[in-house]
Amino acid sequence: MSQAPLVTIMPQQAVKRKTAPRRLNLITHQSDQDVFILGMLGWGTDAIARRVRLSPCQVSYRLVVWGIKRADYRNGGPLARELIDAARDNAALTKRLQRAQEDYREP
Repeated sequence: MSQAPLVTIMPQQAVKRKTAPRRLNLITHQSDQDVFILGMLGWGTDAIARRVRLSPCQVSYRLVVWGIKRADYRNGGPLARELIDAARDNAALTKRLQRAQEDYREP
């Protein structure tokens, strides 16, 4: 009588590989800009994560690195896209994005 094997070995190509981490960049990465803007608008971590399609840990890390403190009870409303576009076009915000990027130094 033969028994089924206790361990199944997966083929090598079925193993999902992790992508290499990238540096945070407010100038070139749209998702980083959106996290920055939504954090400045006071959105909560979970709301930002759902909107930008990042994990809550990734969102929290970005907000801590850039020194953004916000209230977790404000999660935006139906005019959020218009606010993001208006904030992105604001020259003062562009300067703040550039300063935050210059201040950010990965260890």
